[in-house]
Amino acid sequence: MGLEEADEVIGNARAALAALQEQPADHAQLTVVRRAFHTLKGSSRMVGLTDFGEAAWSFEQLLNTSLAEQRPASDALIATSREAMAALARWVDDIAGGDASRWDPSVFRKTSDALRLQDQWIPLDVPQPEDVLPAEP
Repeated sequence: MGLEEADEVIGNARAALAALQEQPADHAQLTVVRRAFHTLKGSSRMVGLTDFGEAAWSFEQLLNTSLAEQRPASDALIATSREAMAALARWVDDIAGGDASRWDPSVFRKTSDALRLQDQWIPLDVPQPEDVLPAEP
């Protein structure tokens, strides 16, 4: 997975999520989000980023279920998908920086499964951005 490709896919998904916020019944935009998770999964697995692929796969399953039910996107689905895309973007940054060891795909699975199987929103418990240290005088 090229990092530029990941950035582009994530950007497209974020735009689709913004559109879904305005039009939750727009299944074309929901499909864009699902396709983004699918692409991130497949591309990352092809280059050996198995954990990243597993995280994306869990959200692909959530979107597959939502699309199959043909219901408008719920606020929880939109919020958790935004949260996942933001987290995956930070994970990509960590991959680019050479250390993605703090990421765990099981937290993505926990959140996506809770919404998909129990209709319960559980925030993603992912690493937060590192604090930026002030410049030395």
